[in-house]
Amino acid sequence: KFLTQGMPGVQETFAKNCRDRSCVWNLCPSGYRSGYGIGTDIIAGANADERKAIFSLVGDIYVMVEGDAGLAKEAKAAHERGAT
Repeated sequence: KFLTQGMPGVQETFAKNCRDRSCVWNLCPSGYRSGYGIGTDIIAGANADERKAIFSLVGDIYVMVEGDAGLAKEAKAAHERGAT
């Protein structure tokens, strides 16, 4: 399975280019949808901060492209629990 945070840009491009689109899960905060039309949107948290925290807990391998201090915090949390 591949997880995105349901954001436009790189994540959407990745999702739309997966060969098996059924393997894409888009974690979205309550009340939001990815709008990709690809994969399955899954409610993960009440807001973006909760979604980010959940995202940091569920993967084994993360590919991150560009980002700010918030993304660095997510990467650190994932790494501290043993993710690559």
